[in-house]
Amino acid sequence: MLISSSLVLLLLSFAVKTTTTTVDALAFKAEWISLTSTSSKVTPRRSGHTSFVVSSKKKDGSSSSSTPHVFGGYIEIVDDDEDFGSDPDLAITTREVTNDLWKYDNTKDNNNNNNGGWKRVSTLGDIPGPRLVSASGVIGEKAYLFGGWDPQTPGTGGVILDDVHCLDLETNVWSKLPLTFPDGPTSRHVAVSMEENNIIVIHNHRCDDKFVYTFDGTSFTKQATTTTTTTGSGSSGGGPPPGLGLHAACRCGTDTVVIFGGATQDGTMSNACYTLNTKTWEWSTVFPSSSSSSSSSSNTQQQQQQQQLAPSPRAGACLVSLTEDSVLLFGGAQQGDEQQGLVPNNDVWILDINYGVWEKLNVKEASLGGGGIPPPRNAATLTPLLSSSSSSSSQTTTTTHTNKKLSSQQFLLTGGWEPFLQTWDDVFVLNVME
Repeated sequence: MLISSSLVLLLLSFAVKTTTTTVDALAFKAEWISLTSTSSKVTPRRSGHTSFVVSSKKKDGSSSSSTPHVFGGYIEIVDDDEDFGSDPDLAITTREVTNDLWKYDNTKDNNNNNNGGWKRVSTLGDIPGPRLVSASGVIGEKAYLFGGWDPQTPGTGGVILDDVHCLDLETNVWSKLPLTFPDGPTSRHVAVSMEENNIIVIHNHRCDDKFVYTFDGTSFTKQATTTTTTTGSGSSGGGPPPGLGLHAACRCGTDTVVIFGGATQDGTMSNACYTLNTKTWEWSTVFPSSSSSSSSSSNTQQQQQQQQLAPSPRAGACLVSLTEDSVLLFGGAQQGDEQQGLVPNNDVWILDINYGVWEKLNVKEASLGGGGIPPPRNAATLTPLLSSSSSSSSQTTTTTHTNKKLSSQQFLLTGGWEPFLQTWDDVFVLNVME
């Protein structure tokens, strides 16, 4: 089940050029901790997988631990049986899609050393078929998988999927639900679990300023949305997000969905950021796209400077919640020149969604434990990671900045690739501190 390079290039090929610089807004610092030599890996290495997090709760309702899971993706297999001498580039590499499920064990020993890692989950039932660029979310004790792309035979274009599967997290049994995704098959979409509302919010290339999809575990709703407002010093008007693919999304606080970047169907990449209030269903533009900013004569010099202090337009990035009003962005790919093609990134940014201010973090190698910094990549996943031990590095600390609380947290980086050159199976934890 091989995928031709032309098909994958069609999936991820867009055109835009821009640059990134640095601002000092939120006073965070961060370090990468490599667990590659001490932690078991997801095998085979992969990109384009989907991830979800299963959280266990304390009696007061707060999370006591988080268990990241990954499903499917585009795997890379290198033939190690042949003798290629001193030239590893001659090794035979095959790529195909998969449908396996993995979860991360974050247990530590008495010295706070990681002795867990990725473990494959044995599942039963109506197991979903192989796919990549799908989306997933969690409601209660069940995880849900929506659509995706099965390339099937190379050269055919494969099949975009419209199925919905449910995984019982207590029994690890899959079931295929008796419904399909509304309005037809979908892939390269995003799904965000809203725990308090017991729904999953889904945004894809069909969504416009009038609706998003919601799912409650049994049925879909086309949820009407209202006209956008604008917030933040980088804002200059504009509407809600257009239909997008390969964008990134996460929950922020209890009732806010944040969407960043991605590309429209004509291939135009974006670095715009939007929020959706799931109480009022109103969109807000937190940060406009660089294309709209540069073309608007009404923009002030400050707004244009803000665009220079922001991530480049990109697709396939990772976005996670850091605090109730800030999000963290990692990686993704932008379009280089004709010779470069897609150029992956390994930069880390924080966005204050109230003020529309980006900060690029200068991430260090950890002074203790494994060192190194993840190579540039896109189509990876970054998931919250709460330690099961009482390590001080995994506990939340707070300070105030413009009357809000900022946290110190850890995030687990999984997979990703430098398109057509390298797929990664390293294990990194990003430790972000006040």
